[in-house]
Amino acid sequence: MDYRLENVEALWPRIDKAYAWNEAKGQSDETLPTDTDGAYEMSVIMGEDQAKDLAAKMKEVFNSDEKTKGKQWIVKKKDPETGMEADKLVKSLDDIFIKDDGVYRAKLKMPTYGDPRTKPKQYMSDGTPAAEDFQLTSGSIVHVMFRIRTWAYGNKVGIALRPTGVMVVRLAERQEAPAGVMFDDLIEADPLKDTLMGKALDDNAPAEPAKTDAVNPFGETEKKDEQKVASNMDDEIPF
Repeated sequence: MDYRLENVEALWPRIDKAYAWNEAKGQSDETLPTDTDGAYEMSVIMGEDQAKDLAAKMKEVFNSDEKTKGKQWIVKKKDPETGMEADKLVKSLDDIFIKDDGVYRAKLKMPTYGDPRTKPKQYMSDGTPAAEDFQLTSGSIVHVMFRIRTWAYGNKVGIALRPTGVMVVRLAERQEAPAGVMFDDLIEADPLKDTLMGKALDDNAPAEPAKTDAVNPFGETEKKDEQKVASNMDDEIPF
């Protein structure tokens, strides 16, 4: 199922290039778009109503798809006290998304599947395609299009959000590296200022920005070659 979230906040986007986890460095490094270990990923921060609607659609897909129908929706959740992950049956929004002070965070990840065409498309606010090397910044307000897809791996099943396109509504300035310990007492900037999370913490401000009338290119039908790529995603490793 294709799904669209509007006016959400981008968090830690890495969709300009494919990235793969480097165990030795403990970080994600840039890799080739044909690397089967690579992926394009980002998180989005959304309001509670948006989270409820998305969760309902995810449940609908899970209960109707042949790979997951009739099975239990189990997710990995970290225990806040022990820091250890454990399997948990999905019963609430907090089981599906990460809750942060009144807003919800969801992770979107598109594996390369060894095909460069899996790279999510990026558009500027006027609907024109972004440059090939355009780097979306954390804190930007965007519309995002993705597929809600089930997965099966061994005796485990689940559901994932696969990003296919992003439109910039308001591009945030790139944050510079912190000044360092010796100047920490002089830093007054609020990293949450003008973000959805920051607004949620302010009782006098709305948690979500007003929708814009920006041209939306996401309604266009996908090309046939992109449909071929999607057909290769039926039996996939979740993460």
